Amino acid sequence: MVTYRIFSKIFSCLLLFMFLIAGGCSYTAPDRDIGGKPISSLPKGVTLPPVCQNIAMQMVDAVNRARSQGRFCGTRYYSSTGRVSWNRRLEKAALNHSIEMASMRRLSHKGIDGESLRRRIERTGYLPRIWAENVAYGQKNVDEVVNAWLKSPGHCKNIMTKGIRQIGGACFHGRDPEGYDTLYWTLIMAVPR
Repeated sequence: MVTYRIFSKIFSCLLLFMFLIAGGCSYTAPDRDIGGKPISSLPKGVTLPPVCQNIAMQMVDAVNRARSQGRFCGTRYYSSTGRVSWNRRLEKAALNHSIEMASMRRLSHKGIDGESLRRRIERTGYLPRIWAENVAYGQKNVDEVVNAWLKSPGHCKNIMTKGIRQIGGACFHGRDPEGYDTLYWTLIMAVPR
């Protein structure tokens, strides 16, 4: 019995040491699908408008700027919180959804076939523990869309949620319900299991 307790304590200390050396238990889903193939964020034959290309750093910067300051989201105050990083799987889920919204010509939190956000994320191989989504249309650039979300209590809350560690976003060109050219934006925020 004494040997078991000693072994258990040594094993616990070893696990704690490995946890501290590894920097905690953070996990970033790799940029490969479950079969090991590289993730292609853009479906075959689809071209992004210039404003939607290379938005990862702009979106991470805008979201991290927002999270670095305490703010009211409606009547509730959120204190400043930690930084987020970009995740290519979340980007792929966001791009697929922006393309679907553009084809439907409306905003939605459901996929074209009624698929939930969680299922759309999981389809990329990312397994979320916590997830949220902001959608919008009409804004011309990243700063404009993030500022619009910060003025909306629910969207602001999603951005300011403390547990969120990773984001992925995208925009895609389409027509709005009245037939005018517009951009459809999606921002997905999550924490992996």
